[in-house]
Amino acid sequence: MKNSKTQDNSSKLDDNLNKRFKAIYNNIKQGIALHELVYKDDEAVDYKIIDVNPAYVNILGITFEEAVGALGSEIYEGENPPLLDKYAEVAETGDALEFEKFFEPMGKYFNITVSSPEKGRFITLFSDITKRKKREKKIKDQKEALYATNEQLRAYNQEITAMNEELEQSFDELSKLNQRFVDMIELVANMEDKTLLNEREFFSELLDRAIEIVPEADYGKICIIDEEENCNILYSVGHNDKLLRQVKINIEKLINLESKNVYETENYFVDFSKLSSEKEKTLKKALKPIKDSISINIFTDEKIIGRIVLDIKEGSEEEFSTITKKILKSFASLSSSFFAFKRFNSLKTNFTRELITSIINIMEMYDIYTKGHSENVANVASIIAKEMNLPKKIIKDTYWAGLVHDIGKLLIPVEILNKKTKLTDEEYELIQKHPVYGKKALTGSEALEHIAKYVLHHHERWDGKGYPDALKNNEIPLISQILSVADAWDAMLSKRAYRKPLKREEAIQEIRNNKTSQFSPRVVETFLEIIEKGETKNLRAGVVDNNLIVEEKTDNLDRNLSYEKLFKESKEGIVIVDGNFKIIKTNNYFKKMFGFKQSELIGLHIKKVVPKNKYSETDVFIKKIKKGIEIDTETHRKKKNGEFIKVSIQAFPLRTKDDSIIGYYIIYRRRY
Repeated sequence: MKNSKTQDNSSKLDDNLNKRFKAIYNNIKQGIALHELVYKDDEAVDYKIIDVNPAYVNILGITFEEAVGALGSEIYEGENPPLLDKYAEVAETGDALEFEKFFEPMGKYFNITVSSPEKGRFITLFSDITKRKKREKKIKDQKEALYATNEQLRAYNQEITAMNEELEQSFDELSKLNQRFVDMIELVANMEDKTLLNEREFFSELLDRAIEIVPEADYGKICIIDEEENCNILYSVGHNDKLLRQVKINIEKLINLESKNVYETENYFVDFSKLSSEKEKTLKKALKPIKDSISINIFTDEKIIGRIVLDIKEGSEEEFSTITKKILKSFASLSSSFFAFKRFNSLKTNFTRELITSIINIMEMYDIYTKGHSENVANVASIIAKEMNLPKKIIKDTYWAGLVHDIGKLLIPVEILNKKTKLTDEEYELIQKHPVYGKKALTGSEALEHIAKYVLHHHERWDGKGYPDALKNNEIPLISQILSVADAWDAMLSKRAYRKPLKREEAIQEIRNNKTSQFSPRVVETFLEIIEKGETKNLRAGVVDNNLIVEEKTDNLDRNLSYEKLFKESKEGIVIVDGNFKIIKTNNYFKKMFGFKQSELIGLHIKKVVPKNKYSETDVFIKKIKKGIEIDTETHRKKKNGEFIKVSIQAFPLRTKDDSIIGYYIIYRRRY
C-alpha cells in the first residue's frame, strides 16, 4: 500500500514536471525541432521534421502545419537539406554537437545545439545570433584596421629606432581602445538580462560602465523625462547625486533639445538663465566645475525621453576623442532598447497582459476542460458591457475581470477540477473557495486589485443563494452580474469532465429560465438582445483596450473567427498604415467605401482620402495617435470621385509583443 502511494506521488510529480517542461517548450525564445533521418540504401539522404515549438515556426516564418511532416530539403528549398552530415553523425553516434552557421536564404546566423534522444533521431535548438555576429564582425574589422596600423608603426620602428618610444605609447593606446570595445561587447551581450532591472538600477550601471570605458570622463549624469516633460536626474557620478535627484528641470530649459547627435560644450547641459533662482542655486551647488561636457539625447519613436551626459573635470588636460563620441551614441542606443522593453506608452498594461496570459495558459493546462474559457468569458462579458452602454473604463475592467475570473482555481487540486464523477461535499466546498483565492491573488497586484471584488462575487446569485457571501440583487457588483452570465454561457457550451456541451438553443433557454433566480434580469435581457440581433459574430474594435485585441481571438459566443476573416468580411472600412501613415493594407469594404482599387492605394499616404480642408485636422489626429492617444471621432472624408461622405473614425497603434509600434489600425464607419 505504501509502494502504491509512492508510485502515485511519483506519477503526479512526473505529470507536473511534464507540464512545466511543456510550458517551457512552448514559451522559450529558442527554436526547437525534433527530426528523424530519412535513409536510402542505408545512407541518410534527408531528414523529416517530427515536432517543433512556436519559436521555431516564428523564426522560419512558416506555420506549424507547414513544418511538421516536411523534409529538410523542402523547408530549406534545396536539393540537399542543410547540415545533413553533422545531423546524421549526432543521430547515429549520440554525441551532442554545438556550432554556429550562416543560413544564406534567411540571411541570418544561428547558434545550433544538436543532440540525439534515440538513434536515427536528433533535436536541434537554435538561437538567432545575427546581431551578435554583426557586432563581432564590426569589432573584428575595427581591430584588424587597428592591427594594420600597429603593424605599419612597427615597420617604421625598424627603420627609425628613435620613434620606438612613440610607437610603444601608440601600442598602449591601441590596447586600451581594444579593451573599451571588449567592455562594450560585454555590456551589449548582457542587455537582455539587464531589462529585468528597474530604471535607476539599469542607468546607474550604464553610467558607471560609461565612465569606465571612456577614460577622459571624470563625471556623468543621466536624466529621464517624465510625462509632465520634466527632466529628472536619475543618477550621477562625481557630482552631488542626492541634491541633483531633488531637482526637476522642464525640458525647455535643456540645451540642444532636438538634436540626435553628440553635443559638446564647455557649459552644463541646462540653460541656467531660464531657471528659477532657487533651482539655479541648487544645481550650481550640486554640480562640480567642469572643463568640457558631451551629451546625447535618448529617443524612442522620434520622442526625446532622456539624456546621457559625460563631463571632464576643471583643470584636466584630457579631451573627448572621436571614438568616445561614437561610444556615447552606442550608449544612447542601448538606453533606447531598454525603454523599448520597460517604458513605452502602455507598458504596464502590456506586461500585465502577457503575465496574465501566461498564468491563464498554465491554468488551462492544469484544468483540461477549460481551454479558452477565460478568454471567451472576457470577450462575451465585454460585448454585454458595451451593449449596456457602460463607460469604456467599466468595459475594460469587465474584460480584465473575465480574463482572470477563475485564477483562484490554480489553488484547487487538479484531481478535483478534472474529476469525472460526482464531487463530495468536501470537494465541492473546496471548489467554492476559488473566487476567494482569486480575490486574494489579485489584491496583491497594484494593476489588478481594483477588479478583485468582481472576481470574488462572480458566483453570487440574484436570489442570494450563491457564494461566497450570499449577496443578492444589486448588492452584487454590476461587473460580477455580467461575468455570471458570460461564465455560465461559455461553460454550458463547453465540454466538462462530468457532461457533454449543451446545444446553443438549450443554453439560451437555460439563461432565460434562470433570469431573476440565478442571473440579473437586466444583464439577461441585454444578453438575449445581443443573441436576437446576431451581434455576437465579432468583437468590434474599441470594446476593450486596443492593445489587447489587435492579435487576440474573437469569440462568437459559440465559435471563433480568425482575425484575417474578420478583416476581409467586416462591414467597416479597415486600413493598416505604416509608421509614416502610408497605406500597407486595406479590406474590401474600405475600397468599396472610397471607390479605389487596391493598386491605387498601397504606398500612398492616408491623406489620399482626406479633403484638403481636413488636412490640419488629420495632422492633429496623427500627432495624438503617435503619443498613444486613441482616436474616436466623426468627420468627413473624400471618395475617389470627389464625393464627400460623413464617417466615424477609430484609430490606434499596432504593436509587437515587445511593445514596439509597427504601424496604425484605422476603422471607418459610414454615417448618414
